[in-house]
Amino acid sequence: MLKKGSSGASGKAKKSTSSFDASNGVKNACNDAISNVRISQSESTVSARKKRDTFSYSIYEKAGEIYRHLKGQIPSSQLPTFEEDLERRRAYSLAFGAKRYETVLDDVLLDSYFFSSYFKLEAYHKHRVMVMLLDYQQNGFYFGNERFRQRKVEIQNKETSYPQILEIQQALVSHRTKLRAALARSRIRDCAISVEALLPKEEQDKLQYAAQQPVYARVNTWKASYSDILETLTTEGFLMEDNLPSAEDDDNPPGIRCFMKDQHFENLLVFPPAVKFNLYESDLVLEGKLAIQDKSTVVAAEVVNSMVLEFASQKEKAVQLIPGTDVQTILGEGDDVIQTHAESGNLTAHLSSLIHPDRKIFAFSVASDSHTQIEDKLERMAARNVSLLEESFLDALPTDERFKKVRIIVVNVPCSKSGIVNSVDFVLQEGVTSSIKELARGNVDTSKVKGLAFQHLSFLRHAMKFPQVQAIIYITRSTQNVENMDVVKKAMEMNQEERSKSTSYFELTPVLPKVAQNLKEAARISNGLLQTEITLTHKEPETRYLSLEPSAAMNGGFVALLKRQKPVETAQEVLERAAKKGLMKPKGKPARINSPREKPKPRAQADMTRLRIKDAAVGNLSDNEEDRNSLKVSNTPRKPRSWHGSAENLSKSNTKDAVSSIPSPSHGAVKKKGKQPKPFMF
Repeated sequence: MLKKGSSGASGKAKKSTSSFDASNGVKNACNDAISNVRISQSESTVSARKKRDTFSYSIYEKAGEIYRHLKGQIPSSQLPTFEEDLERRRAYSLAFGAKRYETVLDDVLLDSYFFSSYFKLEAYHKHRVMVMLLDYQQNGFYFGNERFRQRKVEIQNKETSYPQILEIQQALVSHRTKLRAALARSRIRDCAISVEALLPKEEQDKLQYAAQQPVYARVNTWKASYSDILETLTTEGFLMEDNLPSAEDDDNPPGIRCFMKDQHFENLLVFPPAVKFNLYESDLVLEGKLAIQDKSTVVAAEVVNSMVLEFASQKEKAVQLIPGTDVQTILGEGDDVIQTHAESGNLTAHLSSLIHPDRKIFAFSVASDSHTQIEDKLERMAARNVSLLEESFLDALPTDERFKKVRIIVVNVPCSKSGIVNSVDFVLQEGVTSSIKELARGNVDTSKVKGLAFQHLSFLRHAMKFPQVQAIIYITRSTQNVENMDVVKKAMEMNQEERSKSTSYFELTPVLPKVAQNLKEAARISNGLLQTEITLTHKEPETRYLSLEPSAAMNGGFVALLKRQKPVETAQEVLERAAKKGLMKPKGKPARINSPREKPKPRAQADMTRLRIKDAAVGNLSDNEEDRNSLKVSNTPRKPRSWHGSAENLSKSNTKDAVSSIPSPSHGAVKKKGKQPKPFMF
């Protein structure tokens, strides 16, 4: 019995052990499934991760420093550097995410009394706590290097150089239950079905837009043709489709390696957001044959391209009038371009591929610490007709000999960037600048925007002073009207007040009217769009510009085209200008021409009496003069006479000194003898 009982006990023990292993296997399978569907709510992407990420301590450390910069605690010169793009993306994703969820994370730390237990961390390491708590919450309150069953942290040898990160991680793990309870209370208080629902509505829309925004890649025509790029992508396993797959499409999941042609612009390809990381690491991008660029920036470059083509067509028409002239030589003369801010060099490289190789681009405001980096990027993109200048555009003289052939100026002054949807992608595409902390601000400061608008106005007015410039393209990545149309209106008003009648002026011109209309129509039918967010603004009949709102299709922005217009002169102004130049100088003294407003006045009766001939004058007249006077007098109309003379008329005729110039009916000449009264007419 004992043996049986023992064997039974052992059998039960074996059975329980096997059931325990089976339950552990189920739990492990569930955990693997949970880790496979882990959703990252960071700013870079909200797509599912295949496995739980194990962020290294160095990423936490660098993300904390970036978070301090976004808070304005350290300058941009102290930002960390990265060797790999993936590590850089993860660090910026944590930093921007912590800044976006800053209010939510502060409430969780306060409600859970975390800093009451670890007050030292609040004083010295709060920026590290914020980024690590965000990653901790997004992982379901588990770290990647943490064991599932035991609250222990596996430490590798290379991580021992960051003891403060280890201390924070152990504190968060020991405080897990209170942190989860505090987050649950916050969601219950605000009736939020998810953590994202705790954010403002505008931030929620941006998160959804960022998850659906496709990736745009421009073909660099300096290094490869459009057909070569298509052939290479097909060889690498990409499929060319008419439309990109959506999240609801079961046949074509979003993760499939595919692409499509952009329906608005040539040499522009569209990729789904799921292949973003594969595209960044592809040889086409690393070699400079493909340039990842937002579509709103491509719109601005296409406006410049339209002006370049317009100037080229004008030159071709002029060449036809001059036989034997080389067209390529004429097209290469003049038409240089000025860019007020080089930024990361992406727009500069795009403009370089649009103009003639013999033309030149002057890019201003190049920071000294990023000069070498921009040069390397332009060299990789084969953009060799670019001159990088570290001076400010406001210091450039309009009469400088270097800029005598400039015909186009691109004014892209740093703005509030309120139209940017995905801040991390923007940083990776455009590079780190001193204004990236503007991207992390949810609400734009009004005083800050007004200061930026004043700076924009000064740059736009200075661009109007260049005498040879024919077109100015004003570009912003903002949705604030203070930075956009208000600046253009003010600049045009001041230009009208300062100019004289003979000088030219700038006028707003429609910006790609056909393409703009197509953008509006495409916003309604594009896959993944939540609503029609792309709008064309024509609020005033005399002003036309392109205003793009942030959407799932592209980032927001503003583009305005100002073209120089010659004044229309009247015929009188043309004659006066020609007379001043001596082109219509008269030979003699010109006769006085009465104005049509001046009518001849009738002579008074007193003036008529002065015209009568006196006796002294009559004696000196010659025969010819006497005959002429008599003929003139005979032709003058006679006044009606009364049949009977009055005494008053007789007295007046006796007192007159002059002889009447009207001859009598019986004589044809004027009487010469004595003072005799005028005979009566019967």
